[in-house]
Amino acid sequence: MINRLQIIASYPFPLRVIIFLLILLAIWLPLAAPIYLLVKDSNLATILTMGLLFTEFLFLVPRWGKQVYGQTQLLKSYGLINTRKNGFELLIGLAIGLLLTFSLFAVQGLFGLVAWQN
Repeated sequence: MINRLQIIASYPFPLRVIIFLLILLAIWLPLAAPIYLLVKDSNLATILTMGLLFTEFLFLVPRWGKQVYGQTQLLKSYGLINTRKNGFELLIGLAIGLLLTFSLFAVQGLFGLVAWQN
């Protein structure tokens, strides 16, 4: 017997994305709403709920692949595996990102766009 969720695999791409996002929202909203209601600092509430959303996304993607597409290693089929080359390229990307971020901050400081604290 075919799994009911595997029928979703035959749906058009935009509909599959909408279904995935609705499932993600249904899981995230009952947990995020109390955080927004109970945490007074809006910045902290945003950080907590976005971290929760990211964690739930990473939790849902493999299960979506297994239930809908029948693939147990969905991320591996996209090349997201733990190899030495991928780790090296991750570190290079992080280094470039940090270098550009701090360079931009330094340029803003040189032009007086940053208020330095004493």
